[in-house]
Amino acid sequence: MLLWLIVARQIRRLVTKPIRKLEELSRQVTREENYALRARRGHRDEIGSLADAFNTMLMRMEAREQQLKRARDDAQAAFDQAQSLAEETRHSNRKLELEVQVRSKIEKKLTGFQNYLNSIIDSMPSALIALDEQLYVTQWNQEASALSGTSLSEALNQPVFLAFPPLKPFLAQLRRTAEQHRVEKIERVTWSKDEEPRHYALTFYPLMGGAGRGVVIRIDDITQRLSLEEMMVQSEKMLSVGSLAAGMAHEINNPWAPSCTTCRTSAGACRRSWRRTVNRPRSWACAWRPSTSTCRPARSRPCSTASSRPAPAPRASSATCSASAGAAVASWRPAPCRR
Repeated sequence: MLLWLIVARQIRRLVTKPIRKLEELSRQVTREENYALRARRGHRDEIGSLADAFNTMLMRMEAREQQLKRARDDAQAAFDQAQSLAEETRHSNRKLELEVQVRSKIEKKLTGFQNYLNSIIDSMPSALIALDEQLYVTQWNQEASALSGTSLSEALNQPVFLAFPPLKPFLAQLRRTAEQHRVEKIERVTWSKDEEPRHYALTFYPLMGGAGRGVVIRIDDITQRLSLEEMMVQSEKMLSVGSLAAGMAHEINNPWAPSCTTCRTSAGACRRSWRRTVNRPRSWACAWRPSTSTCRPARSRPCSTASSRPAPAPRASSATCSASAGAAVASWRPAPCRR
């Protein structure tokens, strides 16, 4: 019995107690999650090997825990960084969205303004062509298309002498305008449009600005203006001819004016003398004859009677006056009457 007690005590000391300590340690590790705890190694037997294995497991678990902790920290840092980046991205997206909206509005305004300018340019009655420094077409309105027969899509980025062949003789003036920056004008050229000759005035002026340099060509139809000028010239000629005819008529009428005045004056004098002669109450009266200018005795009728008066002389008019009548009246003098 004593032997069994001794054996049991030895078994408890050597086997049961180390196993219980390992059990308590494992529970402590599980409860505290402290993988830095270690089991005390006892004797170099199976229990000691079990303690070493348990310690090795705890070391590996501690290392794994540290790795997991570092990974968790790294993941948390990455998550925080991702969140900050996401916030910055959202902020940037909002800014970009606002910028896109502003740019869209600006583009709409620019597009509307460009369309407005194109409408103004296309509504011009003159052909307008813009060229760069190499004389390639950069702007082309509808009047230029109608005049040349070349559409806008075909004319853009083409040499001007290919897009508008009638301008080929004026390449020297165009180059001079582009190089020397001065205005060149061609007063009148004649081209055919719709099988009819039309007259045009050309103006080349330099284009200068931030977008580059070049030449602008303006082509004005002056056919109607020239027609009006010709009509005005013809009207002035007719006015000149009318003024000349009026002056000639005035010069022709000037010599007749004194004659007509003399005739009217003489006729008035004749009428006054005739009335004075007829109204005298005498038996002798002066009878005027243009050819003799002498006095003769009156008839047996008394001069005082009203019936003895001769008929009055017809009224002379300036239209019937002649040079001979004027001379006779001028030479007549009444003779003294005798009883």
